[in-house]
Amino acid sequence: MTDSKQDFSFGRHKRLLTKSDYQHVFDNAPFKASSQNFLLLAKQSQSDNSRLGLVIAKKHIKTAVGRNRVKRQARELFRCQKEGALPLDMVLLARSGAGSLDTKFIRLAITKMIEKVQTQASRNVSEYRKANASVAD
Repeated sequence: MTDSKQDFSFGRHKRLLTKSDYQHVFDNAPFKASSQNFLLLAKQSQSDNSRLGLVIAKKHIKTAVGRNRVKRQARELFRCQKEGALPLDMVLLARSGAGSLDTKFIRLAITKMIEKVQTQASRNVSEYRKANASVAD
């Protein structure tokens, strides 16, 4: 057995809480992924771990049950991210029609978007390291 346990909680340290936290991501988010029903914006985190913010509007998902289902799935998928992923601040926005999706399709769409954003961010970091390595030589 190993002593390192992954923290699967969704405490305050894993959430975007304030307007300035959200604004940090909305202002020129370099990493984006979208599907027909969702948009995921991401930016390098201001803290040491990834954080998630949810914007699930009543305008797009009419019932509280539908909004809560989307939020629950998003939080679950965020908690289960691969260990060692880059620390990103992410905001998930629901688009119209997201409330009518089956849970399986919600999970699939959000998973693909998280993976895409993480790939974009890791590619960006590796390009940055290559550029700085060539300058240092």
